[in-house]
Amino acid sequence: MCRTLRISLNAGLPLVGTWKKLGEKGPRSLRLDCQTVYAVLSRGEGLGVAMTLVPHWPPLVRVLLGIAEETGHLPEICNELTKHFETIKTNRQLFWQMSFWPLLQFGLSLGVIGLLILILGFLPNGGGYDPLGLGLKGTSGVLIYFGVVFGIGLGLAVGFYSLKNAFKSGGFDRFLCAIPMVGPMLGAFTLAHFSMALSLLGKTGIAWDKALKLAFDASANLDWLTKGAKSVSRVRRGKDVSVALAQTGLFNDDFLGRIGVGEESGSLPESLEKIAEDAFEEGRIRLRTVATLGAQLLWAATAIVIIFFIFRLFTSYLGQIDRFGN
Repeated sequence: MCRTLRISLNAGLPLVGTWKKLGEKGPRSLRLDCQTVYAVLSRGEGLGVAMTLVPHWPPLVRVLLGIAEETGHLPEICNELTKHFETIKTNRQLFWQMSFWPLLQFGLSLGVIGLLILILGFLPNGGGYDPLGLGLKGTSGVLIYFGVVFGIGLGLAVGFYSLKNAFKSGGFDRFLCAIPMVGPMLGAFTLAHFSMALSLLGKTGIAWDKALKLAFDASANLDWLTKGAKSVSRVRRGKDVSVALAQTGLFNDDFLGRIGVGEESGSLPESLEKIAEDAFEEGRIRLRTVATLGAQLLWAATAIVIIFFIFRLFTSYLGQIDRFGN
């Protein structure tokens, strides 16, 4: 979507017509949203108003598109957003490439157990023979088995989202950032989103206090948004951006030092852009580590499941030999 916007605007096509085209021939998952934006623009209202009607879009997109139209930097912002989402897509593909095979193995191990339960129901004269020790056989047994498996998965998902909604003022984000290995990865990507948003906003020429507020919104981290609120008011009262951000406790000395140098040299947007690039690279490295660890844990879980049921089958087999021998 951002790429189409950039190409159309650089070609001199009208903004309203571009959104109409996106609503008709754009990405299928976004067509209804683009039609909503087109309807707002066709009434003579701005992108800022339209973005309030698509709250499920990433905060970075809603914030930057709204302010970019006001400042006349929409093509440049669309270009940067295109590169940003290409980076995210690359990172996501990396994660799933590293996770696919372990997930497939784990799923196949659960499927083989279900198949064995189904086969046991068709064996003649099965009697009380239950090599798995689950008390499940046949069609009814396999339905119960997969019901429990999917129920556990659904329960974990519901529990995750319930926990997320139960925390207020960024508590859930703080909890995630406290998890070893996962926390530093999320922190790196949050810093990248924040720095990139602040860099792009700085290039539009808006006041730094407003840019800070919008950048914290774009970070999509409620903890950062809560702690960063005071820094906005401090900058509005005349404090330097580096000083105001230092008082939030969210940023390390390296970040603050680079921000300070950028302010003194008058190249703060450029410094933030470089910080965002470095943070994305760090996040990618940490993502690879987390994905590798997750894959190893899945392999371990698969091995445990397989070994457990092989042991059950073996002991059941020995029991049957002993019973027939007697």
